[in-house]
Amino acid sequence: MIYQFNVAQMKYAKQAPEMHSFFQAVPHLQRLAEASPGFVWRETDEDDPTIAHRLGTDFIVNLSAWQSLDALYGFVFSQSHRAIMMARDHWFTHVGKPLSVAWFADNAPYPDWDEAIDRLHMLWEYGPTPEAFDYSWARREGLVTETFPV
Repeated sequence: MIYQFNVAQMKYAKQAPEMHSFFQAVPHLQRLAEASPGFVWRETDEDDPTIAHRLGTDFIVNLSAWQSLDALYGFVFSQSHRAIMMARDHWFTHVGKPLSVAWFADNAPYPDWDEAIDRLHMLWEYGPTPEAFDYSWARREGLVTETFPV
């Protein structure tokens, strides 16, 4: 199993009119992910105070579990997901660091927000390792068997 955690720093307050189109698309993206082959689980408590305490109130997050990297990549690089993410500059700032981290688990309990944020910080501090990696590292390491657009 693979866990995936991603963050995005909003340019505007969550309730700002500029964010409306993004948050309008979120339920569709969540349904798409949940219906994707290989989807296992998604954390739904995105208002947990741990997130604001550790990252700040201007970050939104997503934490999910997938059967494999190929399944995760299949969703990430799907046409519907890519279409929304191509517009991300309208809503989110560039933080100059990876915004997504993945790691393997052998049927361990699902991670909590603290573990997910710790994994992201590991990636930021040490670079990609088997304990915390990004998509490009997984591809370079040959961990992805399917071909997806870059």
